[in-house]
Amino acid sequence: MQAGFQQQQPLSEKEWQLLPVLMAGRLMQSTLIGTYTISREPSNAAYVMPDERERWRCLNLLLGCPPHEMAAKLRAAAEASMQQAAGSAAAGDGDDTQSDDVMVQQQQGPLVPTKMRRSLPFKLPPFKLELYLARYEHLPLQLSRSSCQPVGLQALLAMADGDLQQQWQQLTLGYPPNVGSLRLRQEVALLYPGTRPDHVLCCVPNEGIFVAMAALLSPGDVVVAMHPAYQSLLEVARSMGATVKLWSMEFEKATGQPFFSLAALRKLMTADVKCLLINLPHNPSGWLPSRQQWGDIVDCARQVNAWLFSDELYRLLEQQPEQQRLQPAVCAYPARGISLGGLSKAFGLQGLRSGWLVCQDTAFLQQAECVKSYITTTGPIMSELLAVVALRNQQQLVGRCVGVIRDNLAAAAHFFDRWPRVFQWTPPTAGSLCLPRLVTGEPIDAFCARAAAGCGVVLLPGTVYDHAAAAAGQHFRLGLGRTNFEEALHALEQWLQSQQ
Repeated sequence: MQAGFQQQQPLSEKEWQLLPVLMAGRLMQSTLIGTYTISREPSNAAYVMPDERERWRCLNLLLGCPPHEMAAKLRAAAEASMQQAAGSAAAGDGDDTQSDDVMVQQQQGPLVPTKMRRSLPFKLPPFKLELYLARYEHLPLQLSRSSCQPVGLQALLAMADGDLQQQWQQLTLGYPPNVGSLRLRQEVALLYPGTRPDHVLCCVPNEGIFVAMAALLSPGDVVVAMHPAYQSLLEVARSMGATVKLWSMEFEKATGQPFFSLAALRKLMTADVKCLLINLPHNPSGWLPSRQQWGDIVDCARQVNAWLFSDELYRLLEQQPEQQRLQPAVCAYPARGISLGGLSKAFGLQGLRSGWLVCQDTAFLQQAECVKSYITTTGPIMSELLAVVALRNQQQLVGRCVGVIRDNLAAAAHFFDRWPRVFQWTPPTAGSLCLPRLVTGEPIDAFCARAAAGCGVVLLPGTVYDHAAAAAGQHFRLGLGRTNFEEALHALEQWLQSQQ
């Protein structure tokens, strides 16, 4: 829309989507700096400071005016929308789109009610992976678990120093701060050189994906994402109205080794890309780029000024950390890097539901905190204290998990060596997962169902990822982090022998 915007001109659907101050939903409000949105729905009001890129995109593309004229433009837009809505109602026009009655107010201006569409439906598809695992969670031999062997509560408490022991004994069950306790954020920041506690937002790890995508994305944005991936990384972005371009995993023809082509990524990273979503070490393949390749990936985001959201939950699970461990995204790309971390994979503390987002962009963190206020608001105070204990004992806890994975890698190598006519396998570079392949010609879904029924061993078929190569290649996910791994392999081997 040009600078000559007229008060009586109604806004189109596209213009509503481009005008953040007039977008509202049950989850969050996305407004311009200095503007409040007040909804008549209970608990549905917020103040948000978006980043400068979004602010100026709105100003330049839609309003075409300098900041000091913003209030008049907003009032004109609201009045035009009211007249359009009133005209539609008088004419009996039906509209089955959900809408809210909202009031828009500048700090010195009057309340202006307006009717507007919900621009974000937040409709999410069934979570295939979680539904599949839930179907078989009653079986004892889970060979596809992504997390490492859980730590006992008493074992964790025994690692606490005297001060933390006393705090645990005297703990009262109140609310911690929304962003997480200061002592927890201090410990997290130590994992990311150059960051401070105020760069950390504590959250449940999967919640962190939702919070970040809601804070970053708007309808029409373009995202590039590694594929396959944990379903949240793809579907939450799509639910925000973003277009998701897939950076798809490939397999070496001779060895079956999974890899991601940097040439393919460069073609995907066009100037309109808002965010690059990555997951390293990769779930479910265990792929990890070299440090040179990692630098090239970061450069792909930097060159188009895109955000780099990195799910790093499997970080620290490298078998050769001195040669393999990568710099976190928030450190490699301080301007727009976002690292998602947590204790569920590398620490064996999935029951704490403790994780974090780390970013050096203040505006992003403010938006993310606002979104979190509509979900969990705060974390459990017991988990936050236990997370401090864990982070202060990182070497012992992570070393335990790496040791379990190392032992299971050796057992897996012997197992697959004995069954070359049934499986093809290449060990993962890092993490607790890999993607073996069934080579008998039987559909992988049928094989996994037969294994569960025949010997109680649960294998996750690659078809849950909707990845063509993984599905066509009859791949399945294998988890290497549990102490009953050899027991489960033995049960699977006995069943395979009975099928011959």
